[in-house]
Amino acid sequence: MSGMAGTIVIKAPYSVALDSLERRLRSKRNRITLLVPLKSLGLPTSFGFEAEVLVHFVSYRGHKGEKRLHDEMNLEWEPIGGGPFPSFKGSLKMHPLGVETEMELRGEYTPPLGPVGELFDAMIGKKLADATAAALLGDIKSSLEEDFATVKDTIEQTPRG
Repeated sequence: MSGMAGTIVIKAPYSVALDSLERRLRSKRNRITLLVPLKSLGLPTSFGFEAEVLVHFVSYRGHKGEKRLHDEMNLEWEPIGGGPFPSFKGSLKMHPLGVETEMELRGEYTPPLGPVGELFDAMIGKKLADATAAALLGDIKSSLEEDFATVKDTIEQTPRG
């Protein structure tokens, strides 16, 4: 097994970011597309690897009255139709940072293709996994910030009575 991790700050309040993330995962029927640009590996190209994965997630929220320092979502994904992408098990944690939210992805994956996959992982696969984590977090960040902008615009445009 190999580890994969990444962290990103989202310009949206914690409660809005968390609700938006859960709603987005459910609306996509637990399917997301992972895109790993080859440029992130230092290769001079705009092409990349892409795979649609089926995501299983379970959200954990603290009990009422409990001071929540984070909410955690356990994630598992597997590539739809197999292929050279690994399955993943981990968590996505969200921490409030005032008017922003920090999101942290951590987990483990098993390289596909047995010993050949492990060799590939040691040479290139780990970099691909880190690039995948960064790309996924970047995509989530964009979506959640877009949702927050919509909520904020709606509130600002609502007439006050």
